[in-house]
Amino acid sequence: MLKYFLYTIIAWGLLDPHTQGQGFSHSQGPVAYQQPTLAEKIAAHQHQWFTYNSQKETETQEKIDKLESVIESQVQAIQIKMGNEIQALRKLIEHTSEEET
Repeated sequence: MLKYFLYTIIAWGLLDPHTQGQGFSHSQGPVAYQQPTLAEKIAAHQHQWFTYNSQKETETQEKIDKLESVIESQVQAIQIKMGNEIQALRKLIEHTSEEET
């Protein structure tokens, strides 16, 4: 959808009589600074947006990596605690079974 929108904007800019074949206004001479075309403006904005997206993606990935490491350490801590609890329960079961016999 966005692609068709951009194509429409580019086509509109190219068909606009102010941008066709005129890089300067009527009051300026041909030596005047040439304004960027609509396509160049769109390309510049796309570059800025892609750079922004790339930076945000990097930041998000860093946050995800930190969260993964925190979760992994918490899981390891729970596994160790559960292992200790299981050992204590086994000893209790062995102790109670020895008392019964």
